[in-house]
Amino acid sequence: MKIIILIVTYLFQFIESSRDEERLLDDLFKTYNPAARPVLVDSESVNVTFGLTLRQIIDVHEKIQILVISAWIRQKWRNPILTWDPTKYNNITEINVDPSSIWRPDIVLYNNADEDKTFGGNLERLKTRARLNYNGNTAWLAPVILKSKCDIDVKYFPFDTQKCPLKFGSWTYDQGRLNLINESNTATLEKYSNNSEWYLLSAKAVRNEEKYFCCPELYPDVTFTIIIARRSLFYLCNLIFPMTIIGMLTMLSFLLPAESGERVSLAITLLLAMTVFMLVVADIIPATSDVIPLVGIYFSVSMIEMVIMIIVLCYIMRLHNKGPGDPPMPIWMRRWILENLSYKVGIRVRSGPDPVQINNQKLNNDESSVPLNNLKIKQSEINWQNKVSKCELLQCNESTLNSTHKKNKATVQLSDSELLLSKIDVLLEKLRSMEEEGTIKSDWRIVAMTIDRCLLIFFALMVLITLFGCFSISPGYVP
Repeated sequence: MKIIILIVTYLFQFIESSRDEERLLDDLFKTYNPAARPVLVDSESVNVTFGLTLRQIIDVHEKIQILVISAWIRQKWRNPILTWDPTKYNNITEINVDPSSIWRPDIVLYNNADEDKTFGGNLERLKTRARLNYNGNTAWLAPVILKSKCDIDVKYFPFDTQKCPLKFGSWTYDQGRLNLINESNTATLEKYSNNSEWYLLSAKAVRNEEKYFCCPELYPDVTFTIIIARRSLFYLCNLIFPMTIIGMLTMLSFLLPAESGERVSLAITLLLAMTVFMLVVADIIPATSDVIPLVGIYFSVSMIEMVIMIIVLCYIMRLHNKGPGDPPMPIWMRRWILENLSYKVGIRVRSGPDPVQINNQKLNNDESSVPLNNLKIKQSEINWQNKVSKCELLQCNESTLNSTHKKNKATVQLSDSELLLSKIDVLLEKLRSMEEEGTIKSDWRIVAMTIDRCLLIFFALMVLITLFGCFSISPGYVP
């Protein structure tokens, strides 16, 4: 019997306690108007403490310049109208209420970029329940995904750092009716989850008071400035490194033999590959004319260098194929490139006397041989001494010399000797002409190879200077 009485008593207390919260809600909201500000005197201002817990940076759309984050919003204020004595309601000190049944601050995200009209950055439309304490303290916590406008600065892309502000403030209440206060000097980052593309540097909070052109009153706001740095490893491996390799491969055009005919084709193919990479970059970054991205500067300079390489290669191919039929080599080219620079860059190796002395001696020999080239034998001017010298050149024997005194045989032998000597002169002239043509072609090819070697060194230095010059001004690498 006693057990039954205890059970009935316990059930009665349970029913009474469950009815206490219902009775409390009825008493609180019987005459309560959620549209009225929670103040006892109309001249008072409602102090709203605003805090934010940053959970994750979901995405940064560089093309449309939008930051998407996941966060927890905290809004706290005191409502002196909704208070009660816990002793009258079975020591109930806190209840959870529907946010639509109480007054809420109309806090909005000023730089909202959400296309969802049901939310639109208006925190008043959140549906999570609010916690109401017996002394009137109200805490409204809600998870939310925010999309805000963020001006993307692509000057140092892909080593850029972005500053994205989140400006929260009341849309209709001025400072005299609603005083917005930041909970701390920074957003809470204890629950933050790292992003694979962006590294979070800081998320400081600052309270501002601003006067707008519509109204003379001051409107307070709390602005969270999220500073993020791009992780550059992906772009280094998939963009910068391949682009650098393409730029270096272009220099191989100077090492290919001119006879292969593929030097200009290789350079043009690599130029087209560089153009494809530029299209990839243009598809990533926003279309802006304010600044030129760092990677865009590098691309442009590299393409200009490659175009200059192609022009120079065409000129070198022209020099390589020059021959005797072309205008002679300029004096400055022969003196500075052929006779000096070709030895310094290793195209030719000095051996024996100075090449200038050899050249002078060659010119003297050519001048001494001119009479032989222009020699024309006339039968009326031939004498006995000429006959003897010609016979010596042909290594005639003594019987031939003695027989030349005879009149009948002298004419026959003289005609044969003159014919043979004229053919020898033609042969010597042909050989000398072929030798001169070979020398001219060889000189032009040496000049072309010398310019090849010099430009290879020059463009190798230019590629390195361009690479380090462009990326040395970047803020820094974030792994």
